[in-house]
Amino acid sequence: MRAIWNGRTPESLNIAEMLTALAIYHVYEEEGDDYLETTKNRRLPWVLIRDVRGTVTKDVVFGFDRLFQESVGLLRSAWNEDEKVRNEMKERMESGEFNPALDFVSDPKMKNAIGQVLLRQADIRKGLVGPKAFDFVVEKMPEALKEMEEFVGQVITHAGTFVIQEMQRHSLRPKDVNALQVKIKAIDEHGPVVDFTIDEGVVFSNDQKEESKKDKKDDSGFNPMYG
Repeated sequence: MRAIWNGRTPESLNIAEMLTALAIYHVYEEEGDDYLETTKNRRLPWVLIRDVRGTVTKDVVFGFDRLFQESVGLLRSAWNEDEKVRNEMKERMESGEFNPALDFVSDPKMKNAIGQVLLRQADIRKGLVGPKAFDFVVEKMPEALKEMEEFVGQVITHAGTFVIQEMQRHSLRPKDVNALQVKIKAIDEHGPVVDFTIDEGVVFSNDQKEESKKDKKDDSGFNPMYG
């Protein structure tokens, strides 16, 4: 995760602005359909590049955690015990319509969140206000959306890799993905701090289901007493 955290050289959004957009997006999600009206006079979360640790709020953490939950959700679908769910995921991937990062960024709330970040850029970096600031946002938006899509895609990929590595380290099977509880509990200048726990009760339940399947498979109806 550090590679995508510290190694980015974007044209439009730096890492602090990416986190800010995710935080604002989380606020919009919490507010519902009238989010623009209800947040019009509200102080929105803002992460500063010179002090990531000190300016990360719970909204930033929740916004970033949403990406991790997306990743775990994808693994749950890909490894689901239900064959129908697995096949639906496979069909989406093979058809080329599977792009969770694009789906995430295409949400109008995300676009408006990025718009807020670009408006601040226009003011702070360019000294633009009013119609000129709006024109700046319109010009920069396609590039910013593309950068956010790439960032989200990298985060989801790295999050999935992290989960798989942790599962291997704890000797878990793919079916045990439903026992995982992964949560971002903090963010600092090096990246997210991940809380990874395992619901042993779910793992035990998976074991019981496996044993039950074996028992049914082994029960062929053959009775050696009758030759």
